[in-house]
Amino acid sequence: MTGRETAIGTVPAAGELNLNGIEVPEADLEELFSVHADSWLAEADLTEEFFAQFGDRVPSALGEQLAGLRARLSK
Repeated sequence: MTGRETAIGTVPAAGELNLNGIEVPEADLEELFSVHADSWLAEADLTEEFFAQFGDRVPSALGEQLAGLRARLSK
């Protein structure tokens, strides 16, 4: 499986999932694997608030990952 790159990582590309015996409309699969940037950005805000509880004890790498996520979602 090669997948499809998104702002949040790799998700299955169309046709990559073995859905034999499962009837799922194509539109439902598209929605399942879609990335809603506004929702993810709101979640990033909540994550930043959570990190703030720990002050300087939060590893800088976590802040960098969060900043990277925001940048990818804002493209």
